[in-house]
Amino acid sequence: MKHLPVVLVLLLFACYPDSLPPVLPTSPLPPSPPPPPPSPGPSVSVVSGDLQTGTYGQFLAESLVVRVTNAAGEGASGVPVWWRTQSGWGEFQPQTWYTYTGVGGLASVRFRPMWPSPATVTASVVGYEQVATFIVSASGPPVVLMQLVPFFDCGDFGGSFFRGPSDSIPLGATVEWDLWCGGQLRSISVPPGGTPFDSGLIWNQHFIAPLDVPGDWIVQDLFDGTKVTLRVRP
Repeated sequence: MKHLPVVLVLLLFACYPDSLPPVLPTSPLPPSPPPPPPSPGPSVSVVSGDLQTGTYGQFLAESLVVRVTNAAGEGASGVPVWWRTQSGWGEFQPQTWYTYTGVGGLASVRFRPMWPSPATVTASVVGYEQVATFIVSASGPPVVLMQLVPFFDCGDFGGSFFRGPSDSIPLGATVEWDLWCGGQLRSISVPPGGTPFDSGLIWNQHFIAPLDVPGDWIVQDLFDGTKVTLRVRP
């Protein structure tokens, strides 16, 4: 009995279809306006420092310098610039891998080329794809840079990782270990005839160890257990 009113209404519509209200045509919605074109991003270009030749393990004579401009072609200050090695290896100063533009939109970084050479260095504005590219070379006795880098900040217990070329290192190369935070590096496996090493506990320092025989060298950071294998070729 609760559904009787609804049933009666349906019967009335079935018997008298003309009593239904007419269906009016609907007009199409107006098209949405097109999105505004994206504003042009900043542009980054090389100013100086490209095509330099230096010595392994030593900073280049000139800094790598770029200029960042806005859409009007004016130098933009206070813009973060990200520096990276796309090939080869080396060390930036400062080590944060980014700097900020100053007056006139200029940003610079010092670079220390390591084995292998040449190195391709790029600079880009954080968040944009366009890059400025430097190519620098080095010669002399090979110096290999291995960095022990934390996954997060120093003091966090998220562990760390080794960053650097670990395969086909030339025999007699000097390996320079760069500890961004603290640690103790020890050669836990050495090829026959090799000289084992132990850095002792150090903090934010470089430690130098020669690899004097070919083969696989396994090095461990005793602070958090991170390991890396360096393969030295004759």
